[in-house]
Amino acid sequence: MKKIVKLFVIFLSQIAFAQEFELVRHQVQLGETVKMISKRYKIEPAEIYRLNKFAIDGIRQGMVLQLLVPKKEEPIIEEVHELPANEEAVAEIPMEQATPEEIRHTVEPKETLYSLSRLYNVPVEEIRRQNEKILKRGLQVGQVLTISRE
Repeated sequence: MKKIVKLFVIFLSQIAFAQEFELVRHQVQLGETVKMISKRYKIEPAEIYRLNKFAIDGIRQGMVLQLLVPKKEEPIIEEVHELPANEEAVAEIPMEQATPEEIRHTVEPKETLYSLSRLYNVPVEEIRRQNEKILKRGLQVGQVLTISRE
């Protein structure tokens, strides 16, 4: 009887765990590091190494990593408020609604165009070209940049 109860508890915990996380396959791009990938998926680098023992020796372009990532919640659609005429309006599209080649990135403190170019493997000049109007006054915290991988 105890074995049946233990199996039942294990079964229920597996169901609960499966609802919170999903297994994702990520193909490593040129210049990506485990740290960059962990930031993108919001998981710890140790978790990447735990699921991909071969990555301990380093990762290379083309490798496929298995990642256990938290399931995304459905995006909440918020009301859009008009900005004064002197402000530039930028629509923020949640990551899951953007195309795989197009990313919407909200600038965080201490980020630079160089760090974003490394994070997304896109040249600085390309980020500048794609966000010409937004970057007129330089890179500022809270700006939403469009970064396309072509």
